[in-house]
Amino acid sequence: MSNVGDPFKWAEVVTPDDLVNLSQPARGLWIGGSGAVSVEMYGGGTVIFSGIPAGTLLPVQVTRVNFTGTSASLIVAGR
Repeated sequence: MSNVGDPFKWAEVVTPDDLVNLSQPARGLWIGGSGAVSVEMYGGGTVIFSGIPAGTLLPVQVTRVNFTGTSASLIVAGR
């Protein structure tokens, strides 16, 4: 994966799902609508990031954005 500070070379709109992974692991999430995001981390484990304001670039490496626990909207994954 690229360094966190590098521009994204790939992106996809995220539809949160409890079973289906992203088409590629992401190294960041753009959060367009405020809320919480539940993710499966690239290195393993599930975590919920709460209170994320709209317009936040969340620098986390993830394989999936879960439906359960996610209230944020307009999420885009980038790598």
